[in-house]
Amino acid sequence: MTEFDYVIVGGGVAGCVVANRLTEDPSVRVAMLEFGTDKNHKKQIVRAPLGMVTFMMPNLAFLGGTKMMYLYEAEPSRGLGNQKMMLPRGKALGGSSMVNGMIYIRGQKEDYDDWRDMGNPGWGYDDILPYFRKSENFVLASEPDATKNFTLGGKPVREQIDMNYHGTGGPVSVAPPRSPNPLCPTYFEAAKQAGYKLNADFNGEDQEGIGYHWLTQKGGERWARKAVTPTRPASART
Repeated sequence: MTEFDYVIVGGGVAGCVVANRLTEDPSVRVAMLEFGTDKNHKKQIVRAPLGMVTFMMPNLAFLGGTKMMYLYEAEPSRGLGNQKMMLPRGKALGGSSMVNGMIYIRGQKEDYDDWRDMGNPGWGYDDILPYFRKSENFVLASEPDATKNFTLGGKPVREQIDMNYHGTGGPVSVAPPRSPNPLCPTYFEAAKQAGYKLNADFNGEDQEGIGYHWLTQKGGERWARKAVTPTRPASART
């Protein structure tokens, strides 16, 4: 019988991160148990961002998208007219990062600071910011022209980004949208006229405001499938 030093139950984002870090040591043997179909994360429909639309549409099951999802439902909500909200979750190596909208946004700064102040040292935002930066490969840092045509409030977006909040060389590629809706500038101007604050970076100093989302993509493809790959292949059972 093959023996392992660690057995990770569940190949979602957290499980894959743990496997990645553990397998940096070549002497460590890791087994990951994932219920999803083997190699689901390598399917073309996953790599293409628009493919996520098919994951929640049973009538497009022939494309294979529904095999990527647990189609959970919430309890009826009075605020939704007693309707049930769909809560789809990923069924593949990488978990829901294989099927989500690829929006990259960190938790609220104030929440982390509240956890620290409640008696959890090391959980303040300033404490964990270095780890956010370590995990990130911020495309704009290495490709400054990636947003050359993007403006927000009449100023280029790239001039409004504080690189102190971002990192390079990490496993998660964070990029601007390649084909933003042409109505975005009109929407932003309307928001500004209505008195709302514009914000070029929801992962910067302040998260309040309206602007473009940054995405976990690289070269127009979903990046999560690559970010979750272990440093060296971990043994897997499906």
